[in-house]
Amino acid sequence: MPRPGRVDEGEEIHTHIVSVWREADRRIAIGGREGMLFVTDKHLMFVQKTEAKLRWWQATVQRQSLKLLKSKDPIMHHDGYGRDDLVRDLENKKNDEIPLSKILKASHEEKSWGSVLYLTYEHKGKTEKRRFSVVLDWVKYPAKDPSRYMKIDWEPVVSFIRERQAASSPSGSRVAAYAVGVGPGAPEYLTQAASDAIRGCDVVVGYDGALRTIDSILGGKDVRRVTMADQEGTYQDLATGQSGLKVAVVFTGDVNFSESEVVDRLGEVFGSLTVIPGISSVQVAAAKSRIPLDRCRVISMHITSSIERKKLELKKALLDGQSVILVPRPWPKRPELEFMPGDVAAYLKDGGLPTASMRVRVYEDLTLAGERVFEGSVDELEGKEFSGHLIMAFDQHEPDSYMNHKWQWG
Repeated sequence: MPRPGRVDEGEEIHTHIVSVWREADRRIAIGGREGMLFVTDKHLMFVQKTEAKLRWWQATVQRQSLKLLKSKDPIMHHDGYGRDDLVRDLENKKNDEIPLSKILKASHEEKSWGSVLYLTYEHKGKTEKRRFSVVLDWVKYPAKDPSRYMKIDWEPVVSFIRERQAASSPSGSRVAAYAVGVGPGAPEYLTQAASDAIRGCDVVVGYDGALRTIDSILGGKDVRRVTMADQEGTYQDLATGQSGLKVAVVFTGDVNFSESEVVDRLGEVFGSLTVIPGISSVQVAAAKSRIPLDRCRVISMHITSSIERKKLELKKALLDGQSVILVPRPWPKRPELEFMPGDVAAYLKDGGLPTASMRVRVYEDLTLAGERVFEGSVDELEGKEFSGHLIMAFDQHEPDSYMNHKWQWG
């Protein structure tokens, strides 16, 4: 957990809740702690070691329980404990102070037994998770442990955190952020709008592949190379940057395709975001395969959550005779989560599809000098190895020109 810091001058306590049980947000939670939860203008604090008197604590817990039984609103203060007391308690290194700017996600859930506040935050480049509940009764032997929890409405706390993050974000008046699609790889597929946006920014952020695509226009720029594991810290640092800073976060292809998880987070961090679309490998693969995008299904497996529903979507589309442009899922570090062409072929075959007669194209490194194309039946994909930069095209399109619809001619 974060080490204690300080309460800034003028920083006010928004809510102060006692008898709070904090645990790690994981299946097996060890080392739960009882304490007080504070939310201020800038921080969330959990105080498990306090110099407040025991008599004050016991009376305050009773008053809070009565109040929360009448109303579930957790926005409250307690007489006998103020800002100076909080400053004093935070000198103890066992107490925690989390800047609101480091909170990645705050949410809540109503359980049958009580109400839970979930918190995900960044600490020293790692993601930590905690859950908090308000306790009504305790078992005191052989060790103190919650026996009954209270049902409260955590929404005002979650809303306040989000509002303060948005209000304190410098993006609205200080930092301008752009999400820019730079095309599938070849320089000629970089649009003028994307090029102009990048040239107009002070800082350019991106994964290696996207940055290589625009290497020729990066001269003199502050370039930040990131990975999925370390990107959050870079975005947070830039969001608190100097006044007038312009930041471009670049993505291979079109920023509106297969990048929604990152784009959503950029909107949270920077407060506002300008999106510059690009040319996607989906468009290029469709053009090379002569598959009209308005008559096919486009499916991307580039998500971190389960792809089972998308796999069913793929099977149904092909069974229905539709053409499909598919972006598989490479995951070298987690091969059990990959869904590459060989996996696709095996899945479709197990699903009863006629893979021996189904035609498919697999494009690797589209538009680049080393572009490669596999064309054949789906069952031929089993056992074949492909790079991570690929896209698949299942062509089941039947031409239907305007000559078939002469009634429209008037």
